[in-house]
Parts: sequence; structure tokens; C-alpha cells
Amino acid sequence: MKASTSHPVIWRELHTTDIDGAKTYYGRLLGWRFQTEKAARFVWGEGAGAYHLIESGGEIHGGMALLGGGGAHWLSYVRVADVDAALDRAEALGGTVIRGRFDVPGVGVNAVIADPRGARIGIAAPSYAYPYPAGVFLRDHLFTDDPAGAAAFYNDLFGWTLSETAALGVSAREGGEAPAWAPVLAVPRLDAALARAAELGGVIQHMDGLALAVDPQGAVAVLETQS
Repeated sequence: MKASTSHPVIWRELHTTDIDGAKTYYGRLLGWRFQTEKAARFVWGEGAGAYHLIESGGEIHGGMALLGGGGAHWLSYVRVADVDAALDRAEALGGTVIRGRFDVPGVGVNAVIADPRGARIGIAAPSYAYPYPAGVFLRDHLFTDDPAGAAAFYNDLFGWTLSETAALGVSAREGGEAPAWAPVLAVPRLDAALARAAELGGVIQHMDGLALAVDPQGAVAVLETQS
């Protein structure tokens, strides 16, 4: 699906049950490096904690946080002008508020919603204005059992147009155990990356022409050669 320029995905983060294990897996698979930020008021969990930034090519592309409960997963954040208005609109369209607005010091205001089929996605009104770096996350892919309903929901909410063949942006196809978003990660050579992911304890799946790598903690990503 091609994302609108006014509502692009501006951040991806991994919620995982094993930070050290995730760093080892993605570091060895994709060559990522990591920076750790400490916070006295930790917005991703209770009390003090750490947030781990994903670094590649000298730029920050996303983050990792220790999961408080549930299964490991990736979460993408979409830029909006008004988080409260977006939450109201999402609920009116049949979505669910998973986490209401919360402030991230120095970053902006965020929230997390689920579409009518349960796929989670974040919304964000950032306090910064710089372009999202390219080269690591190519786009995001929605696995859903209701492509038509998803197309209507995301078009009404973000102005997105879903397509199964879009080279950029976001796309949707039937499949998957439960509706969910997955980031598409760039790799130099797909066959080599899939073999390496399996060596590192990942599980490889193929669905509708896509190559999925489930990391050792259960978070799903799509691997793809960058054209």
C-alpha cells in the first residue's frame, strides 16, 4: 500500500522478551548496532528502564523495548497532526484504543490502536521534524483476513491506498495466524539472509511470495532484497 505523504510511518520498534537475544539476532543477521537510553520515567513500561536504539550506517532507524507482557512483536508508528482526533476517528471506524495518548519526552505524543481485525499500529504527533532514514525498513506489510475492510479502515484513517503489489509504502494480503503488521527489512541477498536467520534460531516461513523470518522471541519480519 502506498502511504500518504501526510501520514507516513516515522518509527518502528521491537517489543521483545529478550533484549540481549534480540540484539544478538538482529546484529548478526543485519549488522545492526545499538545505543541504550536510560529514562527515570520509562514510557514503555513501569518505572525506570532503558530504550535501545537501532543504529545502521551511522543513523538511528528504530528502537527496542523490553516487553511487559504478551508476545514479541514489531510496532510501527504513523505520523498524525492530532493524536486525540486520530484516536476518536479510529474508534468511530471500528478500531480499538490499546494504549491512550502518552508523552515521550523530547519525542512527542504517541498512542497505540488496533484495527477492526486486531492488527496493532501506533500513531504519533512528533515534536521533531527530520526525514526518516532509508535503507533498513523498506515499508510495512499487513497480514489480515479482511483485506477489503483493512483497505477501507486505513484509507479513512490515514488516506492510505492498499495494494498487494506496491513497491513502497504498505500492503495487505490474506494470511497469517492473526492480523498483524510486520516491517519489511532490507537485506543484500535474500537466500543468504534466510539461511543466516535460521542459523541464529529464527523460523523461516513463506507466504504469498513473501519471505518471513520469525525471530527467536516470536516477532515477525519480512526480509526483502532492496532494489
